[in-house]
Order: sequence, then structure tokens, then C-alpha cells
Amino acid sequence: MSYVHGLGDAQERLAMEYDRKYGWIVDLKIACPHCGSSEFVDVEDFEKTDSDETGEEWTLECWCQACEKVFNHIHEFDFS
Repeated sequence: MSYVHGLGDAQERLAMEYDRKYGWIVDLKIACPHCGSSEFVDVEDFEKTDSDETGEEWTLECWCQACEKVFNHIHEFDFS
């Protein structure tokens, strides 16, 4: 990719903003339901669902490097 003057600063700002909003996902200890490993689980994608009754529900699409399987993990924030 060729360098575009000033684009690096904008990309860095976006990356920092992304880390502030979603950095907590990296810190989650998610155990693979197939092999039980939590050391080699990567979050590939995520989706947030808001609920007036409970708070937020996050569906995380995860991939386990140990057994090479994909699975979904649901993480909830209860604001009630």
C-alpha cells in the first residue's frame, strides 16, 4: 500500500478509538467449549445487541487455535 500523507495519523486515531471502545474484548478469558482451552482463543468478530430490560448482550465469534474450531460466546452486561 502506498503512503498517503496524513492518512497514518487518521488511522492511528481510529485504532486508538477502537481500542478504547472494544479493547476489553481482548482481555476476556473465553474457554473453548470443544477442548476447554482458553489460552489460544481469538475473537474474530462481534455483534452488540441492546436490551432495555437487561443491558447489553455481545455475541463473540471465536476461533480456537488449539482444536481449530469456531464457536460463539455470549457475554452480557446487566445494567439493571
